[in-house]
Amino acid sequence: MTKKNRKPTTKFSQPVLKNKIKVLAYCDSPTCATGFGTVSRNILLGLYSTGRYDIDVLGINYWGDPHNLPFRIWPTGINSERDPYGRKKVFKMIQQMDFDIIFFLQDTFILDFLPELQQSLVDRGKPFKSIVYYPVDGVPKEQWLHNVNACDFPVAYSEFGKAESMCVLPIMKEPLVVPHGANTKDFFVADKKDVMSFRSQYFGNQADKFIFTNLNRNQQRKDIPRTIAAFKEFKKQVPESLLYLHMAKQDQGWDLVNVCNAFELDITKDVIFPENFGPNQGYPRNIVNMIYNSSDCVISTTLGEGWGLCLHGDSSVMTVSGQKRIKNIVVGDNVVIAGDSFPVNGVESSNHTQEFKIKLYNNQELVGSGNHKVPTCDDVYKNLSEISTNDWLLVDKAVLKDDAGYTYDLKSFADTHDDNFVWNKMGFSPSVECSIRAIMEATKETKKIIETAIKNYDTNIESSSNRVNNVISYLESIWYKKTQSVKMNRYVEFDSDFARLLGYYVAEGSNESGNGIEFSFHTKETAYHEDVSTLIEKYFGVKTIIKIKDNRCAVRVRSSILAKFFGDLCGIGSHNKHIPLLCMQHRDKAKEFIKGAWRGDGHFGDVEFSYSTASIVLKEEMMWLLSGFNIFSKCNKNKVGNWAIYVNGKDYNLLAAVLDHTNSHDNYRERSYIKKHDNFFMVKVKSTSCEEINSTYYDISVDSKRHFVVNGIVVHNSWIEAMATKTPVIMPANTALVENITEDRGWLCKSGSDPSLFTVVPNDNEVIRPLVDVNDMVCQMLEVYNNPDEATRRAENAYNWIHAKMDWGSGVVPKWITVFDDAYNHLSDNSNNTVDEGVSGNKVIDSEAF
Repeated sequence: MTKKNRKPTTKFSQPVLKNKIKVLAYCDSPTCATGFGTVSRNILLGLYSTGRYDIDVLGINYWGDPHNLPFRIWPTGINSERDPYGRKKVFKMIQQMDFDIIFFLQDTFILDFLPELQQSLVDRGKPFKSIVYYPVDGVPKEQWLHNVNACDFPVAYSEFGKAESMCVLPIMKEPLVVPHGANTKDFFVADKKDVMSFRSQYFGNQADKFIFTNLNRNQQRKDIPRTIAAFKEFKKQVPESLLYLHMAKQDQGWDLVNVCNAFELDITKDVIFPENFGPNQGYPRNIVNMIYNSSDCVISTTLGEGWGLCLHGDSSVMTVSGQKRIKNIVVGDNVVIAGDSFPVNGVESSNHTQEFKIKLYNNQELVGSGNHKVPTCDDVYKNLSEISTNDWLLVDKAVLKDDAGYTYDLKSFADTHDDNFVWNKMGFSPSVECSIRAIMEATKETKKIIETAIKNYDTNIESSSNRVNNVISYLESIWYKKTQSVKMNRYVEFDSDFARLLGYYVAEGSNESGNGIEFSFHTKETAYHEDVSTLIEKYFGVKTIIKIKDNRCAVRVRSSILAKFFGDLCGIGSHNKHIPLLCMQHRDKAKEFIKGAWRGDGHFGDVEFSYSTASIVLKEEMMWLLSGFNIFSKCNKNKVGNWAIYVNGKDYNLLAAVLDHTNSHDNYRERSYIKKHDNFFMVKVKSTSCEEINSTYYDISVDSKRHFVVNGIVVHNSWIEAMATKTPVIMPANTALVENITEDRGWLCKSGSDPSLFTVVPNDNEVIRPLVDVNDMVCQMLEVYNNPDEATRRAENAYNWIHAKMDWGSGVVPKWITVFDDAYNHLSDNSNNTVDEGVSGNKVIDSEAF
């Protein structure tokens, strides 16, 4: 896995400052090419370039792939709830992380945890400020706005979004407005000769016609049939015209071939589609730029836009049966969105006929189509089809921080608590002389009857139930003492020794069906089970039970509190174990965790260390954690199907130091396939392969559909790039489009201008959407066609506006720097009133899951 970036390129070089403002961002990962990912990448790189900000990212749609961005990125999608947004996971993670400003970029209805999170962060006592950047593409619901209003600084994409927010929730903090930017480096006015050549080649026999282009995804909210209907009417007056739909013929919206046939339009000369294109396979940016340049007018009949950016055909999607890439989605799959499931209505299969597999010398693999890109050692992205055994790929290393004091509060795991202790009202605990299970076996009664009897026995109340009274009689016959539930320490200090205990648990611990925890060792491993017993008593104030049978020594604590606590920290079941977050952040904790884990599931050889686990997540995290100590490891699956991690060569001595292992050696060969740098490993490609695949089922994933570099290929649904290429645009007069497509920069057609021009789209949160007036769209299309000089004038104005105000680097990013600087200034102004001395060094947290 990769959490630490490589050194930034010169484009984003920055001065070195000692005390930087710490930003934690929860958003689509800046490594992915979704619309949110594009926005986060531009904003965060802009902040980084100032030299004043240190940035961590909780990345949606990030799976630990190598990247060259100057941020630590933590994957959120790996979680037991199968939530692609990882909301429960990040709720806990955020409360344990150190930051001055927390930044959210997401839909309002996804951010349902913000009010509770904001209050939890306030309660923990460390000063911070929160910023949320959110889209509004229709009339929002009041609860959605309550979600974002919890933050200190709500920021809307547009004036439309601000106005709708204040209208629906008048008590809302007045949102700031910062628009998205244009990528003028990828989308620009191309040379006329190149445009004419491309147009002739791309559109073939149709190149001389007047070409309208719609670049959107074929989904219901984009309302593509209305575009087709308008074009049908326009074509009656201008026969030599063409509609180019840059989208999949069949996707989540309609079978557009059938729609065209219904309108009696020929898909070879009236309406055409891109070749070899689907929701799973888009076109490179340079080709899309030429499509914009080659079009006479870009149009849309969308029902609303929060802004309008890029969709990536290779984005990951969570289904009810697990994570899938879009290219693997089939009709009938149920996609999980915001906790609910929605059926997929349509898919266009890929036309790929080859699958490329890249294996590194540490046996990690990348699998994908030939046109997907990976970063190489010279910071150049290459297609998988171009990778050879002469290439070196970059694998980022972990960066471990100096330790800081943390304290766990166990109150949420117990029935009852006071200022110092936690305990449960009922159930077995270490001080009870006769367990409920033993009483159940003796009386042949249910647990519920036993617990009722114990309660009545304790309070001297006779029951109307003969079964309960019979159990009471049994309790009296054995002189059963009244329940004295064990009180264990409420606050547990998370130091390096506690991290070692967690290492033991990840390797040898079990949950005991929620009734307690157990550590299993060989009887010869006396030092280890004595260490566990000592640590349990030190941190929780309870004694362990030692059970020895044959060559197995079991260390047990019968406590449902600890079962829940350790399960929350480390996972339940061997296939679900993972490393607690704090053990992956701090050097001393990481060292002791590795030591405890290796004592359980590791092998200490004379020239090689190895570690075995059934959990793929634990395998990934352990390899990443080792990299934080500059240790390069290899992996493969062993004979019993578990993952095995190996450390040898020069790295043997490095791991021996971490494990406090006395053995070392200098009998090793230099490895020609690995080069170490400060921030990353360079690993040589061991092998490449290519094989024929079934185009309907195309798996580009590595390790359970998680590891793949998402880069390069995009599908656009944006008007702003058209403006950057001086192409005239016609857009609906709805949502945020109105304030951007003015009469001096393009054309607006009527939308929602009549009571009959509204609809509610299925699976769209019951938002009322405005429909485009087809007749007025036809009028605007004729205006563009009949007035080329005016079309050129407006396109020129739009182009100048884009470069003057909407360019990411010169126009939009400075606004974001101002927003963050202002937030930090507010933080500094209020810091004396919100935090007392020493709080930042010892945070009280409830639990974590990673």
